[in-house]
This record gives sequence, C-alpha cells and structure tokens, in this order.
Amino acid sequence: MKSIRCFCENKNLPAGYYNSVSISGNGKYQTLVQRAQSDATCPQGNLMTSSDGGKNFTMRLQGLNFTGVAVSSCGRYQTAVVQGNSITSPPELGFIYTSSDFGKTWIQNENAPSNGWYGVAVSGDGQYQLALPNTYKSPPNNGFLYTSSDFGQTWIPREGPGEQLWLNGAIDVTGKTQVAVVFGTLPPDGGDALPGHVWISRDYGVTWNTVPSLSDYFTCIAISSCGNFVSVGAQNCFFAPAIPKPLYVSSDGGINWLVLNSNTDNWLSIAMSGDGQYQCALSYKQEPDSVLSGYVYQSEDYGKTWRRNESLPQKEWTSNAISKDGKVQTLVATLCGGVYQQQERRSREVCDILYLPLSF
Repeated sequence: MKSIRCFCENKNLPAGYYNSVSISGNGKYQTLVQRAQSDATCPQGNLMTSSDGGKNFTMRLQGLNFTGVAVSSCGRYQTAVVQGNSITSPPELGFIYTSSDFGKTWIQNENAPSNGWYGVAVSGDGQYQLALPNTYKSPPNNGFLYTSSDFGQTWIPREGPGEQLWLNGAIDVTGKTQVAVVFGTLPPDGGDALPGHVWISRDYGVTWNTVPSLSDYFTCIAISSCGNFVSVGAQNCFFAPAIPKPLYVSSDGGINWLVLNSNTDNWLSIAMSGDGQYQCALSYKQEPDSVLSGYVYQSEDYGKTWRRNESLPQKEWTSNAISKDGKVQTLVATLCGGVYQQQERRSREVCDILYLPLSF
C-alpha cells in the first residue's frame, strides 16, 4: 500500500457554498469563490484570496454568484467568473472579473458580455485565458466559448464549436494547447441533454476540434504544464442515483485515451501537478446520501491507477487545485462545506494516509 500526506480542514475559514479554487504554481497564492444561493444558511457569494499558502484569506468581492476562478503560475494574474441566468425574470447578469496584482484588486471586464459563465482557465503567465458559459443559462447566440490573448482584457467568441453546455477548461503553461469539456447538447425539441464531447485547440484557442473517440456527460478536465497529460471526468446527473462514469486519461496530448471504469463514482473536479504525476479527482456526492460517493481519489502514477483517500470525509466536494510540484493541494466543498488543505510537514505517524484501491 502507498501513503501520502494528510489533509486538514482550514479552521480559519467558515463553512460555505464553495464552488471553485485555484492556486499559483508554488501554492503561495490561493483564491476561493462561492456560489450565491437564495436559501443559503452559511456564507455564500464571496471571493477570497490568500498570499500565505492558504493559511489566511482576505475577502475581496461579495454578493456575486461566482462559479469559477483561475490563477496564473506566479499568482499575479487571476480571473473569476460570475454565472448569469438569462431564463430568470428579470435576467440575472454574469460577468468576468480580473486581477493583475495577485488578487488584491478586481475589475469587472467591460469587453466581455453578460453570460452564463461557469468555467475559466489561464496559461502559466496569464496571457492566454479561456472562459466557458453554460448555454442553457446564456442569452441567445452567447453560448460560445471565449478566449483572450491579452491577459483577460479583451475576449473573442469562438463560434466554430457552436453553442454548448460548456462546464470546465484547462490550458497548458504556454497557452498553445487548450482543452474544454461539454456536458451535453440540448436537443431542439427539449428533453434531456445528449452526451457532450472533449474539445482541443492547439493554436492558442483560435480553432477547436473534438476528440472523435470520446462522448459522455463530461464535467471536468485537467492538463499538465507541457500538455501531454490530460485527464477528464464525467457525471450523469439526469439519473438519481447517477449512473457511474469513468475517468479518461491521455498521456499523448489527447490523441489516445485510457478509460478507467468506476463501479461507483461520478466526477465533478480533477486536477494535476505540473508534470502530471500527481492527480486528484473528486467524486460527486449522491442524494439521497450514498455510502459509495462523495470521496476524494488520488493518483501518483500519472493517472494510471487511483486510490481513495480514506482520511478525508464524505462531502459535497466541488473543486480542487494542485501546485506545480504536487506538494500543495487545496479542496473545497459546497452546501456549507469547508476548505481542506494538504499538510506540508507533519510526523509520519500523524500524516501518512493509507490508500485502499478503487476498482478501476
């Protein structure tokens, strides 16, 4: 059996509706965002930043329905997205917010439209960025993915892939290879969405193509610094309990894929270290409560094998982030969940975690 350092809940942060987390390459700068919930019973709708490795956080923005956040490798450039909802009356507005001073000050971007934004990603230096809307909540003709090549100042809709139920994306360190996942495609006559696809751009986000061999209800994606390792998770929320879905892993930039079938889990978030060796995937917690879901799985061999982290509780996990060297990891949960962080230095007796293999 293998071991890995443990995670502990950050007691300096209150429970909340955490939806996304992103950290710098060295883990020093960390940013958390929460969704806004009408029936919230704990803190929600906030953006918080840390400059001391996630020990302490400062409130930066409040009262917004944040869904995604991305931090550049050095931490200087940060981008967060607020999900609007065009189907409410009156429509709820959603915007892109950017920071160029390590998360201290934030500016609402006036060059990007109000949209149903959900996911966001940035390159290593922050120059190339990707923002993804959920077309179901976006105004007509606005469900295209958007890219920026000037540190998030101006945004261009990429109409080639069409309007989609985009969820999440990732960018390699150079910005040349960008990847994004579609949960599904809404049929013209209504009804449940059809399975979505994985999309890849190899020219800094200008043109996009699907991975022809993959079709599923994709939710999350991660890419290594050089772009050779790509991992994708799927989840079908049209069923209760949801039908188990696999993890898809590529070691050649998304050309060939290893399908790791799971007997129990669906996936909401996945992250990896710079070289792709250390990876972490979060299982979707089923409702009503299921003893077989809502756990954290980790890999130390580039996504080939995965094991459940038995030290972490069953939670409504939503997002995770890993530093370049894999030594700093932060996980967040929603529905009055908390923030959990990997401990860097503790005794072996306290910190080592035994891993039980998952039946992949």
